[in-house]
Amino acid sequence: MNLRDKYNNAIQTAKNFRMDGSAQERDGKLHFSGTVTSEAEKNAIWDALKTVPEWRNEVVADIKSCQNPASAHRCRL
Repeated sequence: MNLRDKYNNAIQTAKNFRMDGSAQERDGKLHFSGTVTSEAEKNAIWDALKTVPEWRNEVVADIKSCQNPASAHRCRL
């Protein structure tokens, strides 16, 4: 099973929130990055990623929310 299949729940969660970003498998890890509109959406994606016990070894993630002032300049979702 590839990592995109393994983390499909998190990918679908991000798609449902219309995350502006991507989930790409490379170098044996799932690189998950993007921006959503709220901290609740960001937390829901993280919760979905963490349902897979091996997530710490398999996922590199940078998920931001528009509610975070540091990422506000990128929030034209």
